[in-house]
Amino acid sequence: MKKFIVIALAVVMMVSALAVFAACGTNYEGEYSYDTQHGKYGVGVIVTVTSDRRISKIVLKSDEETGWVRTSTGWGEGEGKYGVNSPSDLGYEGAEAAYEGWFEEVFYGKTIEEVMAYKATANSTDQFTGETKDGARPAYNLTGATQSAARIILAVQNALEKVPAAE
Repeated sequence: MKKFIVIALAVVMMVSALAVFAACGTNYEGEYSYDTQHGKYGVGVIVTVTSDRRISKIVLKSDEETGWVRTSTGWGEGEGKYGVNSPSDLGYEGAEAAYEGWFEEVFYGKTIEEVMAYKATANSTDQFTGETKDGARPAYNLTGATQSAARIILAVQNALEKVPAAE
C-alpha cells in the first residue's frame, strides 16, 4: 500500500510540474530599430508565449543591452515633438512607468494572432499605431507615447514571428 501511495504522489507531482511548465511558456526574443538624425532608436524584447499561444509576459531590454534608445530621455511630460506642448505626452518617466500596465491591457492574455493584427509603423519619418483617417487611435495605442508604443509593438511582433506554427 505504501508503494502505491508513493507512486501515486510521484505521478501527481510530475503532472503538476508539467502543468506549471506549460503555463510558464516559452521565451522568444524580438527587436525593432531604425536610424534617425538623433541616433539609433529601437527596442529589444523577450516575449513569453504559453502553450495555448497567448502572451503571458514581456520584458523590455535596457538601452545598454541593445545600444538603442527605447524611450527618449530628453522628453519631458507635456512636451511633444520639437518642444510643442501637449498635455497628453507622458514624457520619459511617465512612459517608462506606464509600460507594464499597458502590457497587461494590450498584450497579456491575447493570442499571437490578435497581437499580429496590431498595426504600427516606426521609422525616422513616421510613427503610427493604427490611427484612422479621423485621427482616432485604437485601444492598443499607448496615448502620450505613440512612438515608443509603435517600436514595442513591432519588436513584440518580431518575436512572435519566431513562434512555431500551431499544430
